Amino acid sequence: MSDEEVQNGKPRFRSPPYPSIDLAKAIERAKQVYAKAMHHPAGVGVLAEAWGYKEKSSGLWATAAALLHYGLARDEGSGPKRKFSLSDIAIRIIRDADPESEKRKEAIRRAAMAPAIHTEICNQFGSDPAVSDIVLKNYLTLDRADEGKAAFSDQSADDVIRVYKDTMSYAGFADSAILPLVDEEIDEAADVSLSDAGQKQTREPERPKTPPVAKGVILMDGERILQDGILSRDATYRIIVSGKIGAREIERLIAKLELDKEILAEEDDVITSTNASQQPS
Repeated sequence: MSDEEVQNGKPRFRSPPYPSIDLAKAIERAKQVYAKAMHHPAGVGVLAEAWGYKEKSSGLWATAAALLHYGLARDEGSGPKRKFSLSDIAIRIIRDADPESEKRKEAIRRAAMAPAIHTEICNQFGSDPAVSDIVLKNYLTLDRADEGKAAFSDQSADDVIRVYKDTMSYAGFADSAILPLVDEEIDEAADVSLSDAGQKQTREPERPKTPPVAKGVILMDGERILQDGILSRDATYRIIVSGKIGAREIERLIAKLELDKEILAEEDDVITSTNASQQPS
């Protein structure tokens, strides 16, 4: 869905998608689903019963969308057959009873950074929740537009800032050098939004720009970003390393990429040849 919709013949601004509740509340909602369905897929009726909503209420779908944004849930199917199930990250957070568990803490940090807008803000300003609300609001409502991205409305920006700061505090971020790595499962979940009517909608991806992540940012377990950038209009890349990286290691990486390139080229040739052979003569 585009960021502008037409209503009564006039364009109506629509802010980019973001979680409507902070991570602590989302985890509580995930626990309520777990109490009803554990790790099994659950229909909308189960969510409604777990959360005390009517099946078609906007609150139910906003909450379901938040769990998807945080990577706490995944979904499949559509309409009456749509099912939601808790992710491995959610199960770790819910079932790990050790308050000092590093794996649970890491799962919480990953969930906190899963929403695309949270990663974007953290890349721009660091993960310290003490960053000024005014600075954040200027970025969300003005600077994003200058960068060619969809800007947030004033009200949406206030909601994003509140949810972001509460989530960062809950996840224990105080050092702007810490930026958890977000895996593919969470990235995909963060790109999904839900309408109040309960229909699944995939957000149109923004045109990639040079990622603002600073090189050398510390990830988990000593990992850091060596390089990132743009591969095409629809693709970006990020190289994550650990340990000492010198000329020899870079040469090995280049050789590995060259090998991967040859393998992919061979696969493309096979596909092209197969398609050609299937064409009617």
